[in-house]
Parts: sequence; C-alpha cells; structure tokens
Amino acid sequence: MTLLVLFGVFFLLLAVGRPIAFTMGLSGLAALLTMGNVPLVIMVQRLYSGVDSWSLLAIPLFLLAGELMTGAALTKQLVRFTAAFVRGVPAGTATVDVGASMMFAGVSGSGTADMAAVGSVLNPVQFETRGPERCR
Repeated sequence: MTLLVLFGVFFLLLAVGRPIAFTMGLSGLAALLTMGNVPLVIMVQRLYSGVDSWSLLAIPLFLLAGELMTGAALTKQLVRFTAAFVRGVPAGTATVDVGASMMFAGVSGSGTADMAAVGSVLNPVQFETRGPERCR
C-alpha cells in the first residue's frame, strides 16, 4: 500500500507539472504519512538532521562568492588575462574557459563558484565572438 501511494503521488504530481524536487519530497511525505506507525516528531527530526550539514551550507556561499567576483568585474579581468595567452589558438573560447576555470578554482576552491562566475561571463562572449548562427 505504501509503495502504491509513493509512486501514485509521484507520477500524479509529475503529470500535473510540479518540479521534480517537490514531487520527490511530497511523495515521500505522503508515503510516510500512510505508514501510520511513524510519529510525526521523528519525521521532522529526520528531515532536519538530513538538511543540517555544513557541506550543504557551503554551496550557496560558494555561489555568492562567484556572484560577488562577477559583480566586482574580477571574472572579466581573469578571462581577459587568460585570453591574452591563447590569441590565435584554435578553439580559443574553450581554451580560455579551461584556463580561466583553472585559475578561478585556485582562487575560490570551488567548482560551483567557478561555474557561477566564469560561466556567466563566457556564455555571452561565445555568442559575441562566433555569432549565434555558428554556435551549433
């Protein structure tokens, strides 16, 4: 019965068009509520202990670090510095991306912050240098 409720609620919420994260959470909560022998206090305690993690707290802070570095134009300067080394090299934008990511990872120590900062700068650069019709 619990398995039927779990998958039933999951596919029902997917069919309605809810995001997958909410669908998974709500279907799990519905399955726990139908079990009947698990107290609600223990459910709340287990949910909180699953979220109470320093690693999970670090992800938004790394994203904040990437956005701050982008707002201060540090990322653009890092991309220009890397682009100065690869002038005339085939696949220059990709090489600049790898080089800037390597240097940015040394500064921030996070791949998530690197993706937020360098990716937001290089995506418009790719379309400016090649044109959207050639980026296929």
